[in-house]
Amino acid sequence: MPKHKLFVTLPKQEIENVDVVFKVNVDGSRFGTLKVSSGALHWLGPSGRGTGFPATWEAFDGWVREKAKAKVKKTKAKSKTKPKVRASA
Repeated sequence: MPKHKLFVTLPKQEIENVDVVFKVNVDGSRFGTLKVSSGALHWLGPSGRGTGFPATWEAFDGWVREKAKAKVKKTKAKSKTKPKVRASA
């Protein structure tokens, strides 16, 4: 399993116009950067350049809820397997 390391740079003020920056490394190499602001999230690839992939908080919430629903459906599907029937003697 890859080893993940997270580094954070926190602003010294309330998050309004300043991003909180999470630098994510996997096995010693930059995996990406997550910028969190009061208005949105931005995921940037290994270079950390550009605007990245933005998501509003509402879009992020929708994505998380869809992932949670998919996980619940997967769990329910596994629990609906037919029980083993014993052979009668």
